[in-house]
Amino acid sequence: MAKTIITQSGELINYSNVVSVSVDSGAKKDSQNNKLFSVTAVTTNGQNTIIGSYDSCYEANKAKDKLVEWLQSEIYGVYEFDRKEDD
Repeated sequence: MAKTIITQSGELINYSNVVSVSVDSGAKKDSQNNKLFSVTAVTTNGQNTIIGSYDSCYEANKAKDKLVEWLQSEIYGVYEFDRKEDD
């Protein structure tokens, strides 16, 4: 079954095109210019896509771990990142 990831911004990514998923800091900033921790996917064409942004490294790793858990199951074909509420 093809698996689709829906990013916080609503972009669709087919997981079969994802080479790696990691947590990065500082790639994105919030409205007060504070650095955010991003879950980033690298695709087969070399594109880096931020699939989720969080206020702490803990939250970002928790989101990445939740994605990994979902990918290990075959229950659902679509995974949607929780949307970050505006400050």
